[in-house]
Amino acid sequence: MLSIQLPIRVASLGALLSQGAGSDAGSAEPFDWDGCEPDESDDWKPPATGEHGVHIASAGGPAGRCCSVWPPEGMLADIEPGPLLAMLVSEAALGDRVACPDELVVQIAAGAARLKAWAAEIELAATAELTHRVLDWPGVAKDADDRHVSAEQMCAAEIGCALNRSPAAAMNQVQLAQDLRRLPATRAALAA
Repeated sequence: MLSIQLPIRVASLGALLSQGAGSDAGSAEPFDWDGCEPDESDDWKPPATGEHGVHIASAGGPAGRCCSVWPPEGMLADIEPGPLLAMLVSEAALGDRVACPDELVVQIAAGAARLKAWAAEIELAATAELTHRVLDWPGVAKDADDRHVSAEQMCAAEIGCALNRSPAAAMNQVQLAQDLRRLPATRAALAA
């Protein structure tokens, strides 16, 4: 598994998490790329490393509270699908019943399902864009004829190879992507 670490101040990550949870973190500067080390004013402590990556057993909040459950109750439901939600659901200590009680396991499963729908929308948007772009390729036309392959067939061939899908499954994806391009509200609901 590939792991990428960004130089984010620990306090900035705490502020980012607070913003995702819906609290007011407007006074905190979100990112300070100049330094990676926390200073004395930081109230958020770095996580302890666990079996599946980073697990947080306790973190001091703004009021000095300490929580043994990470992420805190309700936080996952308040975060839009995207990289922050992906980080939080992947970093939960699923094997630790104290740090990750049963209710949080359900929230993690729900968060992962929202991420799957979000990623599917991105995949379908890229498929629709490729269907449009292949029209510029030699030998490709909107509709197939004696000298041209259709844009949908070409896109399905490319997507099928890249995603290891059968020709029929790839064509279904291309057609679904085209349908969602015509139905922006449905596409937005899938992303959300």
